[in-house]
Amino acid sequence: DGGSGSVSGTGVVTLQPTADGVSIDIGSPLLGGATLDLRDQDIGALAEGFARIVIGIPGTGNGTVTVASTLFRDKVELYGGTITLVEDTFAAQETVQLSARTDIVLGAALTAVGNVTLNAGTAGVTGAITRTAGLLTAPQVTATAITGITLATKTDTLVAHNTGAGSIAITETDALNLADVDTANGSITVTAGGKITATDVD
Repeated sequence: DGGSGSVSGTGVVTLQPTADGVSIDIGSPLLGGATLDLRDQDIGALAEGFARIVIGIPGTGNGTVTVASTLFRDKVELYGGTITLVEDTFAAQETVQLSARTDIVLGAALTAVGNVTLNAGTAGVTGAITRTAGLLTAPQVTATAITGITLATKTDTLVAHNTGAGSIAITETDALNLADVDTANGSITVTAGGKITATDVD
């Protein structure tokens, strides 16, 4: 607890649990009880200027990751078995990457100045991206899943790939460019508050 911005540097910050299956809480979510608890104060202690912040174990981490209201000043990557946004707003001043071995559940707003990348089902068996509440706001959203993608967005450009049996359903507040959207076996439904440009849709 060194205070806001008390930890500075230009390299990569890596925050990992002691084992693949250990759970992670970010932003002290209500009713949280993870073994690795990264509170708002912990995240706030990281001054702007790091190359990126990596939380979780890339590739093998399979514990649950629960994210409440928090702010990241640098590029951030989260890795886990399931990743769930539960409260208020997950805000980022750079890019965001969420990579889950199974599911990603957006139960709260995610707002990023940079692009957002969502990878569900990285274990290669099952994995869906589901929105239950909140708006995803970013210049470009790239979403990859196996068993379906559901998003509510405020973005300029969407790239979405569903590689298995599952539908893609997007609700956009404004105009939207569907730069590359496809599903192996399912429907694609897009509703927008402005013009839809279907650059590449299969």
